[in-house]
Amino acid sequence: MHFDMGRAWNEAVAKVGANFSLLAILGGVFFFVPAVILYLAMPELLDLSPMMPTGDPEATARLMENLAPTLLPLATLVLIANLVGYCAMIALLGDKRRVSVGEAIGVGFKALLPLIGVMILFVLAYLVCAIAAGLVVGGIVAALAMVSQGLAYSVAILLVVAIVVGLILVCTRLSLMLPVVALEGMVNPLKAIRRSWSLTRPVQWRLLGFYLLFFIAYFVVAIVLFIVMGLIAAALATPAALGFLNGLAGAVVAIVFSGLLVGIYRQLAGPSAQAVDGTFE
Repeated sequence: MHFDMGRAWNEAVAKVGANFSLLAILGGVFFFVPAVILYLAMPELLDLSPMMPTGDPEATARLMENLAPTLLPLATLVLIANLVGYCAMIALLGDKRRVSVGEAIGVGFKALLPLIGVMILFVLAYLVCAIAAGLVVGGIVAALAMVSQGLAYSVAILLVVAIVVGLILVCTRLSLMLPVVALEGMVNPLKAIRRSWSLTRPVQWRLLGFYLLFFIAYFVVAIVLFIVMGLIAAALATPAALGFLNGLAGAVVAIVFSGLLVGIYRQLAGPSAQAVDGTFE
């Protein structure tokens, strides 16, 4: 199977452009508003100075400890809103029936439980693998350290890099979970995982390269936007403006990424993607 990165990007841009007004509504409701509420409820999040490399590690630890009781429930609600928003936008862009905004939101809420199930399975699998990998890597490094500290250090770095690459590849293989659940209506988390795994298998490395290019571009743009938003917030003399601008940027990114996921899914699913005529039916 051939994956055309240019085609995926062009299709995403075309779909987003044709539906931008409707996507803006969903982006505002499920990304912009939750982000602004989070920043207004916890303005401490706008002050990143304790987390900078030059910051005090102990002060950072105390800050996170103090924020955790409030941050965790709020962040969970924001995550839920984001998941619903992503599936709603994907349904709006990818469903053959040309669903309305209300129908798309309905798809998003119906997709919530399967996606939560997928996340729970992923976290459990990650913990098991992390414990196993830690024991194996620790044993290898400890054995090599008896021979040479330098060799042990080098092997440890290589093993950590291999683990990180493996984790990124797994995320790539599961990256079509949202379209699979939103457009194919799969409510069984295991079946949804297998479907995404199957769709991405023939082009996993090419797809990984595409995601890396996208996120590198995103990272560069994000740095520029962060500087610009910081200057605007300073000019307005209110940190709340930074939360407002962050929420706006997050909504735009979500809209673009939803379009990309639909474009990629359409290519990899082939004719079966065009045959989707009923979601959660």
